[in-house]
Amino acid sequence: MITNLANKELDHLTQEYLVVVCGGANNISKNNSMKGLSCDTKFIQHRRHTNVLLINAPHRYDLEESSCVNKEVEIFNGKLSHLVKRYNHADVIAIGEKREQYTKHGLHMNKKGKEYL
Repeated sequence: MITNLANKELDHLTQEYLVVVCGGANNISKNNSMKGLSCDTKFIQHRRHTNVLLINAPHRYDLEESSCVNKEVEIFNGKLSHLVKRYNHADVIAIGEKREQYTKHGLHMNKKGKEYL
């Protein structure tokens, strides 16, 4: 996970800094959402000396609204929001939730979505 790779680079940061962690929905679609939450928890716990902002997992517009992956994304995002409430130095924000903020295929954000973010 990217959070494991960043540890050495972030050790010197203080409360004056903000680390932004942006993930995706790939692991959720592979039934690895609990692993993602575990990594996020460890990352937040080890970054107590700086501020952490997690960006929630995006809705998959390339799939049906009622797909099991989109339902898992909703569950994951709820758990992520609940997780960060335990920490004063961490927060979570929702990325663009409008279809027009994504490319035609619906998986990645387009320019409008990235500007919003």
